[in-house]
Order: sequence, then C-alpha cells, then structure tokens
Amino acid sequence: MKVLGIGNALTDIIIRLDSDEHLNYLGLPKGSMQLIGEKRSREILDYFSQTDITIGASGSRPFTYSTGGSASNAVTGCASLELECGFIGSIGDDEYGKFYVNDLIERGMKPYFQTLKTAPSGTAITLISPDSERTFATHLGAAYQLTSSFLKKEYFEGYNYFHVEGYLVQNYELLETAMKMAREAGAKVSFDMGSYNIVEENIDYLRRIIPQYVDILFCNEQEAQTFTGKRGTEALVEAGKTCALVAMKTGSRGSMLIDKNTVYIIPPFPAERIDTNGAGDSYVSGFLFGLSRGYSLQRTGEIASLISSKVISIVGPKLNEEGWKMVKDQLRIT
Repeated sequence: MKVLGIGNALTDIIIRLDSDEHLNYLGLPKGSMQLIGEKRSREILDYFSQTDITIGASGSRPFTYSTGGSASNAVTGCASLELECGFIGSIGDDEYGKFYVNDLIERGMKPYFQTLKTAPSGTAITLISPDSERTFATHLGAAYQLTSSFLKKEYFEGYNYFHVEGYLVQNYELLETAMKMAREAGAKVSFDMGSYNIVEENIDYLRRIIPQYVDILFCNEQEAQTFTGKRGTEALVEAGKTCALVAMKTGSRGSMLIDKNTVYIIPPFPAERIDTNGAGDSYVSGFLFGLSRGYSLQRTGEIASLISSKVISIVGPKLNEEGWKMVKDQLRIT
C-alpha cells in the first residue's frame, strides 16, 4: 500500500525554553501559532542565538532541526512503518530546501517538489515551554506558494491513500485540484482539519468539499464542534454524516471513531507528556498504517493511539530511528 501527502514543507527549528519570559519579551502569546515574515523570523532566531537558554547539566544549546509540516510529519511516519510514500510540496533554492528533500529521500520517500528561486524555504520556529506547551512562529515562505499548475496526474498514480493537511485550505484551487486528481487516480482521500480557527474561517467551504472529496476525516474535539455546532459524541456523529470514516482525537481520553453509524472508543496509552508537537500527525500515521494492513477499526485506532503516545514523550514531532524500531517491535512489523 502506498501513501501520498501534500502540505506545507516547513523545516522545524525546535527550541526548548528555560522560562516563558522569552515569549513575553518577543511578544509571542504562549500556545499560539503566528504567521510571520522573513524579517521577523530572523529577529527571533538572532535573539536565541545571543541568549543563554542552555538546558540541563551539559550546557548544550537546545536547538533541533527537523523536516516538518502536518502532512509531511504524517506521511514520513507512514514511511517509517514500511509503507511506500511520497510527498508534494514547495521549497526555496536554499539550504533548508536541500535539507528537506534529502531528509525525505533518506527515509525512502519520493519527493515531488516545486523549487523556487524567488522565495526562501518555509520554517516553523517551535518554542517549547517548561510545561511542554508549544508556541509557533511560522514563516511559510515558498511552502505557501505551491500552485495547482504544478500538479501532474502521474504524481498520484499508484497511490492508495492521499493525505491532505488543513493548513492548505486557504488555497481553494490547489486543494480541490489535488483531491480531484487523487480520486481520479483511485486513491482514498484523508483530510486533517488542522486547527479550529481554520475550520471557523472556512466553514462553508469545508461543509461543501468534505462530502464531495473526503473519505477519512481527522479532527479533534474543538474542530469537530466548530464544524458541526455540536459537542462530544454528538459532534462525532454529525461529522460522520459528511464522509465515510471520522477519527476524533480527545486528548488524554484517547479518541473516538465513527464508521457507518458505529462508534468505536479508543483508549489512550499512558505516556509522560514532554512535547505534544506532532501528536496528531503521528496518530494519522498509525491510522493509515492500520487501514493499509486491513486491520479492524478498533485495532487501527489503538495503533494510532500507541504511536501518538510515543511522540508526546520526546522533544520534536517525530520519533527517531530507535523510537520507530521499538514501535515496530511492539507491533511486530518486519
């Protein structure tokens, strides 16, 4: 089974904070996700390059780099679970862009990238507070300039699942063109709502395209409530009227699924919460893996929950090679 994704190609620049005072100084509301320009991005990085925020006895600077973006995180997780994967995105002709492509290739993925000389690659500065809350300062750069004219039908051929992140919703033409091409190529379309404010700002559009193109819908409780106007299980049931399968993440309580009016309760796995960055994306990875293996929905949800619990126990949005080995040993994947 093969999985293709499309989304914002962003290099995560992860910085662990020793105090929230850094956020106050920079004027970044804790827990927020702000879109910033290239100049503001440089200002923030220059600040941390000159500020003593060493963590732990080693005194090492707490910077980590990782390929990111919601759909990319999800699909690279699928690749780590031995599925054949590809990713469509847009990058700049720079070091971050080269880093991004090389990382996907090293993971055995096929990159389909638009490379621009007129814009830098996108970055997401991820600031992790001592209590594990995340604050994002995102410069989309070239990532936001992906256009429908770049898409070719051969990119979609042979893939069984096509995963789309909600952060592309602002580009209606790109989103619909990609979903239509995927459907015509025989792929099932999965869509992650991404954020409640995206749902709120595009509610009429989403209520139109989800029934038309989406087979698998991923959301959290707040997104489901915004989308349906209902709460809890009622929101799940209402969302289930718009597409074949809905997975609603409920935080520390686990998740809930609905398929053909049947509701499945997926319990959480116990985990030490260090960084919730990537938890939802890793849930998608496990879910698409379970579907690709033909597992029951209950087992599929449990696998998704397991992998999500592993990711929140580390810093960063992805498990490293050793982490994936432990997961695969637990799931007996060879």
